[in-house]
Amino acid sequence: MMKRDFAFLSLIIATILVAISQIFLKLASTSFEHGLLALLTNKLFIVGFSINIVGFVLLIHSFKNIELSVAHPILSLGYVWALVMASVFLSELITFTKLLGIGSILFGVVFLRRSKGVN
Repeated sequence: MMKRDFAFLSLIIATILVAISQIFLKLASTSFEHGLLALLTNKLFIVGFSINIVGFVLLIHSFKNIELSVAHPILSLGYVWALVMASVFLSELITFTKLLGIGSILFGVVFLRRSKGVN
């Protein structure tokens, strides 16, 4: 696997991990009502924060071999994963408008993937 292919894979995995971490952080957010210390000691918060750190490390790795002008917009895939995960794990509704937005994001990612910054 070429360096850029591995970097692109790292970038995709990073977006998935960050979306997963957001589910954990959303679930942990209810403990914030009881104060900052309650949030910081919440197991869901700790798991979500830890997953987020791993995602950021992969993101930084991907920046080594993908132009930032290409890599950063691909981060918008996180919106796709978050929408799906929020629907599955938090019972949030996926509306037609949200689907249009997701379609736009996916089209943009495919278009950017074909650009010379990721070849």
